[in-house]
Amino acid sequence: MSSIKFNPNRESCSDCGSDILCHHKIVLCAGCNDLYHARCAESSFMFDHARLSWICGTCSAAGPDRYNPFASSLGDKHNPGVDEYSDDIVTMSNILQNCDLYDKHKLKSLFKSIEREQHSHLSITFNNIDGNASNFDAFVADISQYDNKFDIISIAETNVNEEHKQLFQMDGYVSEYNPKMANKKKGTGVGMYIKEQYQFNKLEHVTKCSKNLESLFIEITNTNVPQIVGVVYRPPGGETELALKELESLLESLPQENVSITGDFNIDLLAGNDHNRSEFEQMIYSYNYVPLISLATHTKPGCQASLIDNILVNSTNSIISSGILKTKVSHHNPIFSVIKCQQKSSNNEISSLPKYDYCDKNTENFLHDLETSVCQEQFCTNESGFNNFVTKLNVKIDLHFQVELSANKSVSKRNRFINPWITGGIIASVQTKAYLYEQWKKTCRKNTPLGDEKLYLVYKNHREMLCKTIRKAKKMYYSKKFELASGNVKKTWSLINELRGKKKTDLKASFIIDGKVVTERREIANGFNLFFSSIARKLNSKVQMSRPVTNTTDEYSSPDVKYTKYYKCKNRIINSIYLGPCDEEEIVAIIRDLENGKASDISINLLKKDWKTAITTLDKIL
Repeated sequence: MSSIKFNPNRESCSDCGSDILCHHKIVLCAGCNDLYHARCAESSFMFDHARLSWICGTCSAAGPDRYNPFASSLGDKHNPGVDEYSDDIVTMSNILQNCDLYDKHKLKSLFKSIEREQHSHLSITFNNIDGNASNFDAFVADISQYDNKFDIISIAETNVNEEHKQLFQMDGYVSEYNPKMANKKKGTGVGMYIKEQYQFNKLEHVTKCSKNLESLFIEITNTNVPQIVGVVYRPPGGETELALKELESLLESLPQENVSITGDFNIDLLAGNDHNRSEFEQMIYSYNYVPLISLATHTKPGCQASLIDNILVNSTNSIISSGILKTKVSHHNPIFSVIKCQQKSSNNEISSLPKYDYCDKNTENFLHDLETSVCQEQFCTNESGFNNFVTKLNVKIDLHFQVELSANKSVSKRNRFINPWITGGIIASVQTKAYLYEQWKKTCRKNTPLGDEKLYLVYKNHREMLCKTIRKAKKMYYSKKFELASGNVKKTWSLINELRGKKKTDLKASFIIDGKVVTERREIANGFNLFFSSIARKLNSKVQMSRPVTNTTDEYSSPDVKYTKYYKCKNRIINSIYLGPCDEEEIVAIIRDLENGKASDISINLLKKDWKTAITTLDKIL
């Protein structure tokens, strides 16, 4: 409860102007802290559900600063029907009430608390960046100041076509873009960046582009429960009524749970009695979607703040947190949400660690052990003897070269994504920009919406200087790399392809082998080897069956005959293939011609070392 300190002079009512005496009943406005007579407050005061307190008519006319239509329903004794759905209403009200502004340190604390509670999660952020060409690099620099990578980054107003998406890359992410409106240079285009660790499919049936609504949706498949994430943009120049119909069609086509829709809907939820807002609210709530953002996301000097960017979800029980990032590269602040989501267990993390250490000491011990044990044994000169030799060989390789996985637990957990030209100085300048913006924003009042002009000019000049610095840093980075690659055609073309967006991504391969999804690289290589090596055996088994050998359907061709009859034919060719014996020189030549880095259970470099004893054994077996 606010404490009131009376001045030596008498206080006066802010409504009627009369003095407030000690025996008068008074009310304090929670917005401006002005005092009112209780009788004066009866006609002008309203209950503010955001602050859960009473405010005067002047503060009420300024409009709500938080969107929460459910707060007014809680504890309403005149509406007993609310109790039936009170749990759901409380949940939705708490989600909107807990939405907050986040800086670098507050966001870091949020993710640390999520890790302490051991929540497996999926983090999503969205921003209308108002053009990739002018703001993409600045946007990447802004979100690089945060220590935690977002799993999915969606953007709107890219003004970029799908075929040019590779020109705008983020390290560690795969991009998906939707074609922008034809013959439209600005105010169009949506895109998404998905972490490389996630496997996803683009949902074409809900990916649209019209003059009223643009959308792009993906389905993440390597989570315990598939998650659908989309980005939507409603161009303000389109027809709102048609846009709402198209959006409703999308909602009908999507599943009833585990869907997150980010976007700039250009419908202000903080507006008063607005028809478009009412229609939008009625539609999303009827399809069981709840907005996660309740504070203003779009601020422009001289204009009233509005809530036009949001994240809609239809599974409120999975929400961990949501909020708005204080940094911005356009008039829109980035928004984010964190939901409970567990990724399927995979061997990718383990397989990326060094499993084998082929150092000189281990190699020397291995060769000595091979010569004194394995190569002294007698192996049968057939396929089973060869398989026995390979089995014993693999046992020795694991014994001498395999690294204990527990020894790799001290791998660095630093996981920041920063494009290489974004330096620590640029990130510090980004934080300075956010500080200057906050200082100017504090001076904005109802009567002076533009705030302190000097502070705004300082912020504006710093922001423009930062954009120029980022462009210059990127140019200098690649200029230096081209100088270092001078005279090397291969490296030069590699840099050109990198600038053109033709850069290899570290995607994790996955194949279905015997009905199971396999992601471990060695198992995939063995699966391919087994498949190709078994082709001849399978063909032989089919040929040896007593089935007709079909000739061409030409009328001049001979009739079909049984294979057994053909086998006994005297005119058949029996000397068409000749296989000579395998000797030591041939094995040495084969090993010498092997290319380093090719898929193999045994290191190619190890094979090329002094294996004279092993080669002698192979010569005897083969």
